[in-house]
Amino acid sequence: MISVNRAWLALALVCVGQSSLGAQASPPNGQVVVLDHVFHGDTDEITLVLRRKVLYRAELYGPGALTVESQRSKRAVFLVPIGDTTAQPRRFELYALANEPHLVRITGLPPGDSASLRILRDSAETERIAEKLDRSASFGVLVAAGAHTGYRLDPTGGSDPKGASDVDACMLLEVGDRLGTCLGVNREAFPDARYTSNWLFLEERIRVGSRRWLHDHTTELAVTIRLSKGISIGPRRLDPDLVGAGVQLIQRLSPPPRRRGWRVFLGWTHSVLRDAPETEFLDVDCLTAGLMWVP
Repeated sequence: MISVNRAWLALALVCVGQSSLGAQASPPNGQVVVLDHVFHGDTDEITLVLRRKVLYRAELYGPGALTVESQRSKRAVFLVPIGDTTAQPRRFELYALANEPHLVRITGLPPGDSASLRILRDSAETERIAEKLDRSASFGVLVAAGAHTGYRLDPTGGSDPKGASDVDACMLLEVGDRLGTCLGVNREAFPDARYTSNWLFLEERIRVGSRRWLHDHTTELAVTIRLSKGISIGPRRLDPDLVGAGVQLIQRLSPPPRRRGWRVFLGWTHSVLRDAPETEFLDVDCLTAGLMWVP
């Protein structure tokens, strides 16, 4: 009876030991194993697809040096040693520079020796870093095209002014997800006066509301205030001002909760002409559609 009890006790200890080893081998929460391989020489290599802006963690058991290089562009990843590099396992953080397959090797292995490598994708830390970057100030570009109603910069023989094309291009600065500043150039056509006008403008944008409609992507409503300065316009070389306010309807194309990426928008602005010789037809409405990109 005693020998049977001892046998059951030994079996229980073995099971507990195996479960403990399994628990040690499992990755921490928020991390996913993408590679677990034993290398047996310098010529042994594994192809692994890595992506930019993703944090990978590596654990190397044994001798040799970890080498990870993109397959097409031949660019080595940023390899950052973590902690004591003489202890086992040696730990690293990996940051890829390209979204493509990478060749993973262990170089400098002594003949007949081997090394074990495990690479994990740290999804939780990657998400935390991405959210932190989203909240920081960011730069982007904006381009738009549309049409404006007729207005006069100077008298044109009494004929009513005509509407025509309107084009914008600007550098975009955003602070958080509510405020944006656009500094750029605008070009408008005046077919009745037979010339075009160039303007420098500063536009402030404030988000006043948002909602997720199209495939759970965010749609935003923003108000804008624009100050424009003409640059030597027309035969009289005028430098008038335009002061305007408007609204923009913005559709984000990147999945939530990401703030960066591509967006499309539709905008309307009502402006009033200042510092010009004309005394009527001073109000102008402009309707544009455009594209924003914040990397």
